[in-house]
Order: sequence, then C-alpha cells, then structure tokens
Amino acid sequence: MNQPVNVLAPGLADPGHDAQRLFRAVLDAFAHPGRITSLPDPPAGPGAVSPATAAYLLTLVDRDTPLWLAPEFDVPALRDFVRFHTGAPIVAGRREAAFAVLAHETAASLDGFAIGTDPYPDRSATLVIEVPVLGTGTARRWRGRDRHGG
Repeated sequence: MNQPVNVLAPGLADPGHDAQRLFRAVLDAFAHPGRITSLPDPPAGPGAVSPATAAYLLTLVDRDTPLWLAPEFDVPALRDFVRFHTGAPIVAGRREAAFAVLAHETAASLDGFAIGTDPYPDRSATLVIEVPVLGTGTARRWRGRDRHGG
C-alpha cells in the first residue's frame, strides 16, 4: 500500500546569496520599526505563514535559536519546513523561545516570553506577529516597558 507523500515547501533558491539579501532587508526593518519594508524574492513558505515570515525564519533562525509557534502556526508543514531548512528546535513553552511566531488576533497577550534585563537585553525573545495586511485596520502603538513598569 502506498504511503501519502508530504511535500516540503522550498526554502531559498540560492541559500548563500538569498540569505544575505534577506538578512540586509530584515536588519533594515529592525532599524526602522513601523516602516513597511519590502523583502527581495521571499520564499512562499508553508501553510498560513506569509512569505515575509518564511524569509525571516530562513534568515535568522538556526539550530541554536529555539522557536515557539502559536497554535495557528504549529502545524506539521511549518514544523517540517523549519526543522529541515534551519534545524531550529521548536519548543513548547514561551519562556524557552528565542524567537516566536504569533497571529495578530492572539498577540494581545505577550506574557511568558523572555524580556531580557538591563545588562542583557539580548536575552529577550524576538516576536514575529503575522498580520493579514499592512497599512489598514486598527492602528496599534507598541512601546517597551522598563523594569519599573514605566
């Protein structure tokens, strides 16, 4: 009896060069929060993740960066994609995550993710929040909070 064949979503066509171009674009986006940035030839990605999120994962996530997926994205197609193309461990708990992918509908609660400290801000989790479209809808204002609640 034939077993069903699972098709793995492709990663980067030219991993070395594509990753460099995407990395530069992602860094530019990080440097300008709130600015809409285009990514050069992002991969389609599996399931419900956007090409931007797929590019982000392929560019910045690796076997040393634990990834947490919101239930909407915690599906075999994305798990297989991440494991095959990046080797990143997928973790069950938010506290364990260095990176996380969330849906905008459920991103109101960011509790449980590592927030870093003043001496070690790099110990915070990086959150990628999927949104259906940019530039329309309810405006959100995001800000950090210091250790004293301000």
